[in-house]
Amino acid sequence: MKKATYGVTIRLVGVLKITTGIEKVHLDLEGNDTIGTVLTRLVGVHPVLGQELFNKSGEIHKYLNIFVDNQPVLQENLNDIPIQHSTTLTLVMAVGGG
Repeated sequence: MKKATYGVTIRLVGVLKITTGIEKVHLDLEGNDTIGTVLTRLVGVHPVLGQELFNKSGEIHKYLNIFVDNQPVLQENLNDIPIQHSTTLTLVMAVGGG
């Protein structure tokens, strides 16, 4: 019998997956994790994601789209949005062209 884990699954889609070589990461939850704390912890585990997710000022890139269980969330107040166990967080970088 597999032990239940209480954590969040982070999926990297599109250009994030291609540039980092990372498709999926599972992090155990620590207390009152929020989207913001999970993203910071994700970079701690996979430092290559730092420049992909955050700008030089330490803010989330404005072209990063974040989905919680397939529902889009705004980047405002990410430290106020709690993460529940068994949540899937999907990160997609918007790509433009011309």
